[in-house]
Formats: sequence, C-alpha cells, structure tokens
Amino acid sequence: MQLLMHASWVGGGVAGALAGNALPVHIPALDFVFTALFVVLAVEASLTARRLADPLLALGCALAAHAAAPGQILLLAMGMYGALQLLLRPGTDRKRHA
Repeated sequence: MQLLMHASWVGGGVAGALAGNALPVHIPALDFVFTALFVVLAVEASLTARRLADPLLALGCALAAHAAAPGQILLLAMGMYGALQLLLRPGTDRKRHA
C-alpha cells in the first residue's frame, strides 16, 4: 500500500512538472507552488506532533544546503534532513523485537 501511495505521489509530481513545462506562457511564481505545499505540510505536521525540533532541524538543513550548494538546495537539504532523522530518532522497533 505504501509503495502505491509513494508511486502515485511521485507520478503526480512528474506529471505536473511535465504539464507545467508544456504551458506556452510563463506564469510568475508558479514554480513556488510545490515548495509552498511542502511548507504547509510541514507546518501541519509540526502542529500535530507539537515538536519544535523537527522544523528547526529542517530549517538548519536548508540553510546549510544553501551555503554549500545554492543550486541544489532541495536535494541536499532533504537528504541531510532524512539522514539526521534516521540518526537522531530512537528505534522503537529494535527494542521491542530484540
């Protein structure tokens, strides 16, 4: 089920990117829509979980990625954030099944 949901998310993003490139006119600020969607999802997630550390960690990763490689900020920031989440989160399943 998770694989299907991920495939539909990625497929929709790719279809949107291809459709956006096919538009004959340039619409100002349209490239910011995808970023704004992720900001809204992040705000909702942090309000639900009531954890301030997650958005601050994401902001730190974005600033570090911007300083290191301004042209590749999204890929680098998301990679750093994912890696840090894996390192910093305690493994709850490991303790239960060990």
